[in-house]
Formats: sequence, C-alpha cells, structure tokens
Amino acid sequence: MTEFTDETGPLERAEPFFLGVIGSRTDVDASKYVDGILTPLLEEWGKLPEKLILPAEGYSSILIGAWAEQFNVPTQIYEADWFRHKRRAKIFRDARIQQESTHFLIFLNKRSTFNEQLAERLVRSGKSVCTVSYDSWEVTMLIPSSIPPSVPPIKRESKRGTGTKSKLQQSTQSKDLGSQQQLTTLWAT
Repeated sequence: MTEFTDETGPLERAEPFFLGVIGSRTDVDASKYVDGILTPLLEEWGKLPEKLILPAEGYSSILIGAWAEQFNVPTQIYEADWFRHKRRAKIFRDARIQQESTHFLIFLNKRSTFNEQLAERLVRSGKSVCTVSYDSWEVTMLIPSSIPPSVPPIKRESKRGTGTKSKLQQSTQSKDLGSQQQLTTLWAT
C-alpha cells in the first residue's frame, strides 16, 4: 500500500462529514435555524458538511435545505412511504438517514422519547450527535463517554419461569444511572 506524504509528514485521510437531520420544529423563523443552530454547530465541527441528508417532510427540512443551497452543499432528501409502510414509514425513512450519515442533528419531541433514545444509540455506536430540545432552543452535543451503557432488565425467579422486575424497580435503578450521565451544552439561545 502506498503512503502519501507532504513536507510535514504522512497525510491523514479526511473523515467524511454527512450531516443527517432527524425530527422537526415548526415554531420559528429561518434566522433561528441559521444563527441559533447551524452556525454554532459548524463552528464546533470546523467545516461544512459534504452532504446534507434530510427528511422530505417538515418545516425544518425546508429551511435547512434552503441554507444548504446558499452554500452549495448537496442535499439528499428521503421521503416516507406512508402508503406502503403506514405508521412505520417515519421509522424506515429515519433508518435510511441513519445508514448514510456520519453526524446528526436531532430535534427532540415533547410527545415521545423516541428521538432521545435514538440519539443515545447513535452516540454509543460512535456517531457525532447534537440534539435540540423541544421546549427551548438549547443545543446539546452528546459525548460517547457521557452516555451510560444500556442496562439489561434484572431477572427474577417466579413459579412460571424467569421474568423481569417490575417497572417501578427498574425506574429506581435507572435514576441512579441518570445521575451519572453528563451532557455538554454548547449554547442556549
């Protein structure tokens, strides 16, 4: 294998930067997306993405896509096939975005913890993830060491075989792990 070098030493292969967007917000204008989220994120990461991967639905996808067009960043848009997949269409669309992206911007949802759990799974798999909270515009970069490993359910003995502890016992155990979790808040607007 040939090693490429220059005056300073061996050249390193640049890490690809494909930014996937999951989730959406509808309560703001374009300047909030650019000034409050995208500009600080790109300052943190230090470069523009090579490709932006967006869902077809959502106000945020339109605004972020328009921003990408200004900077000549290619975009790839995935549509959810609601006719074929029914209620699971969003899950299949988001799975395609996950497969192609190396970095993520995830908008959290107040009605469900699915996007929050997805962000934690992606961080554990080594991806770079930033989340935007639903109640404020606080952007948080998740760090792999700050997410505790998943805790499997604790087995208990019963007459019919093995089962798991009650949800109350599991929630007590998960509160202890939650206090160890530390997230880095980059900025809040």
